[in-house]
Amino acid sequence: MFNQRSAIAISIATLSAVACSSPPEEAVLEQFFAAARLRDNTALASFATVTFEPHIAGIVTEFDVTHVTAETRTAFTRQEVREARDDAKTDSLIVRLSMNIRPDVDLTKYDGQIGSKDLTIEAPVRLPDGGSVRRTLIVTMRHAVLKADQEVVGRWIITGIR
Repeated sequence: MFNQRSAIAISIATLSAVACSSPPEEAVLEQFFAAARLRDNTALASFATVTFEPHIAGIVTEFDVTHVTAETRTAFTRQEVREARDDAKTDSLIVRLSMNIRPDVDLTKYDGQIGSKDLTIEAPVRLPDGGSVRRTLIVTMRHAVLKADQEVVGRWIITGIR
């Protein structure tokens, strides 16, 4: 029978699950730092346009997301994607990487937007000389949103770290 104690237990469990859940961007950051640590450039190339070289910048094994900016969006057209197939300096690369998980989508048939947000993280960084320092890093993440009958939202990719 459902009673007040059961309701309280369910409420506490629900609040705990919500409070302990992490934003979707955090999983991408974990993948990024794991691949960077191993210098797995093939993996990095599938979801990032930047690297974090362990022999230069150090190694991040854990981090805390301390701030996430609101997402901003800028428009792009299908013509821009069509004309920029090989130009890595355009939003075309962002669109292609972000939509890579949707091979069924012909990117040259849609207009859309590039969403962008910055995440501030605090992380202990193990330096190449063996020392360790706590750093604040700002990571820029972007994704494509295609305008179709229903929006087609691409995955977040890492496009900057400073």
